[in-house]
Amino acid sequence: MQLKLITKMTKAAPQRTPFRVIVLSAFLLLSVIVNIFFILSSNPCSQQLVHDKVLNDSIISQKSRLQEHFNVSIQNSQEATSH
Repeated sequence: MQLKLITKMTKAAPQRTPFRVIVLSAFLLLSVIVNIFFILSSNPCSQQLVHDKVLNDSIISQKSRLQEHFNVSIQNSQEATSH
């Protein structure tokens, strides 16, 4: 009888991960992700890239407008010389 009691006590039930550990791990992972996002968004290089992209788009649109004006002026001068 005593032997059976000892064997029952030595068999350990599988341990579950405590809820607190899961919550703290999730919070730590979330804070790491948020910190990485803030580091990337506050990086001067990435801000400079965004600024350069906006500037490049502006230059391209100005170039296309100038090209249109140039084409119109060439067309007008050709019409004026033909008359």
